[in-house]
Amino acid sequence: MQKFDVLILKRNINDLMRNKGIKQQQLAAVIGMSQSNISKALSEKDKKCFTVEQIVSIADYFGVSIDWLLGFKTAQKMETGPRGIAAFVAKLLESGIARSTRGTIPEVVFESYLNSHGFQDSRQENRKIEYPMLYFPNYWYPQDITDDEFEQDELMLEAQQTGNETKNVALNSFLDKYLAILDLYKKKQLSEEPYQIVLKDYLSQLEET
Repeated sequence: MQKFDVLILKRNINDLMRNKGIKQQQLAAVIGMSQSNISKALSEKDKKCFTVEQIVSIADYFGVSIDWLLGFKTAQKMETGPRGIAAFVAKLLESGIARSTRGTIPEVVFESYLNSHGFQDSRQENRKIEYPMLYFPNYWYPQDITDDEFEQDELMLEAQQTGNETKNVALNSFLDKYLAILDLYKKKQLSEEPYQIVLKDYLSQLEET
């Protein structure tokens, strides 16, 4: 069983506040604490800590899991497992934030088989594999929103007059920048610490609303 580390909790909350530009007074109002008690609870030198109810409120406010806030690695494994990924993808598609399409990717496929002598062998083949793919559209179209002809006309006019960009423009901009540093990180051309610093900076530039 993993041991709860108060310092990890305090550091994670401080990081979230810093990255999202949240002041102590704002967090105090959300969880019903005074600013002075918030300051003590966030200080690594002070023994004061948050109650269970306050930790739940903080996790909900920042949109993170309680396990992540407490620094439990098991939460990370669960979130990247098949069930966690599938649930997250389902929410993206249900919300309309993401859309799906199909595309083919060239891949090298290795297969094992028993040869004519009864021994296990393998073969390699270049194939084009078709996958379901997600994308985040930069533009909305009135027909996607309503089937009512009058409302479609109104929305079409709005799109023509004011444009039809979505919030995904910022998300796609983030992905373009992030994929570049991720490539450097995977190639060992960027170490862990600067990678995390740049990632946090990119994330802090995105608005939640």
